[in-house]
Amino acid sequence: MNKKMFMEERRNQILNSINNSGRVDVLEIASEFNVSTATIRSDLNYLTNIGKINRTHGGAITKKLTSIVEEEIPVIEKENICIEEKIKIAKAALELIEDKQNIFLDTSSTVYQLAKLLHSKRELKMITNSVRIVQEISCGTDKELILIGGIFRKNSYATSGPSAMKMLDEFYVHTFFLGVSGIDLQNGVTVANIYEAEIKKKMVEKAQTVVVLADSSKFGKIGFINVAPLTNIDIIITNEISEDYKNVLSRLGVKLIIV
Repeated sequence: MNKKMFMEERRNQILNSINNSGRVDVLEIASEFNVSTATIRSDLNYLTNIGKINRTHGGAITKKLTSIVEEEIPVIEKENICIEEKIKIAKAALELIEDKQNIFLDTSSTVYQLAKLLHSKRELKMITNSVRIVQEISCGTDKELILIGGIFRKNSYATSGPSAMKMLDEFYVHTFFLGVSGIDLQNGVTVANIYEAEIKKKMVEKAQTVVVLADSSKFGKIGFINVAPLTNIDIIITNEISEDYKNVLSRLGVKLIIV
């Protein structure tokens, strides 16, 4: 058997293993085939490049574990999905907020649940592009709420566009609370709508701390537009997560809060 034939058979066997078990680890597969980890990484990169698998840090997962978010669900509908999990995540997020901080709240349904709890904090400066959040929060004398102007989008009850982006240039915040459509080890955090992505990308740049609020249904999904790689995320609050995600996020320095 020549070297090329052996390489092709090895890659086919690796692909079969990934499809059968869902994932492989570089060290384990290198030991199994008695080749170097560099060789296995080359094999996995090849299989990724031809669209057969998704690479992860330290291994690979089957394409079957990743699904594409094909459409944006109206925010009013999203509010009733996984509602118990969203409330628990919101309560954990509240613990990260100190009095007198500046925070940015995006338009996600989980962040909306957090907005409902902010009455317990004092002297906050809150910035948002969510009309729903503005409607929800009753600002007392110790709170300041800034609504980012721009083009109103009924689907998300939010503002976006050039005017919103220009206004965001003026602000810096302690914490950005970010909702997403998907979290994927290779593609990072993503959303379904390009206009929402612009706002979220800008606030990732402008915040000292970026906190993703995402229930377990968001993991292994990819939205239409990338927002940020996982290395730009400081904290993820969720209700459930696989060991693979725990291990990778830990290596990337992302703090996990499981509720």
